[in-house]
Amino acid sequence: MWGQPQAAGQASGEEQQRQAQIQQYKQFLDQRLRVDQQRGMAVRARLQDDYATFEALEASINDLTKVEGQQLRTLVNIGSDVFMHAEVADTSRICVSIGLGFHVECTWPEALAIAAQRKKALQVRIDKVNEDVDKIETHIQLVEEGLEALRLLPGSEQ
Repeated sequence: MWGQPQAAGQASGEEQQRQAQIQQYKQFLDQRLRVDQQRGMAVRARLQDDYATFEALEASINDLTKVEGQQLRTLVNIGSDVFMHAEVADTSRICVSIGLGFHVECTWPEALAIAAQRKKALQVRIDKVNEDVDKIETHIQLVEEGLEALRLLPGSEQ
């Protein structure tokens, strides 16, 4: 007589413990792993944008080599997407942003070398971030599989 209600009480206690575990895993999944995944993807997107900027710089320099020694007429962004015409009398040198608001005036081959170095460094960082995001996605998959296994345990409410 007393044994059956006690067994039912144990079963409901185990079910409550299982539900608490499921809730903890869901919180970890939503509040930690998915947030880390989004941050990693945002960092990767920013790095890829920076990489594309240096690829565009290389393409621009290669295009400018065609007008070497000639006067160049172009549009320059002076801020807030306001452009004005500019004439460049000496096209033998170019100013390249090297970071932290610093610019260096250099020849085209030097600028290409700077762009290549920056692209190489960015690619290393992109690869590291890709690796980190892949690890996070693997952890997400493992936690989701663990949650599914907890839900399918005998005696669990589905």
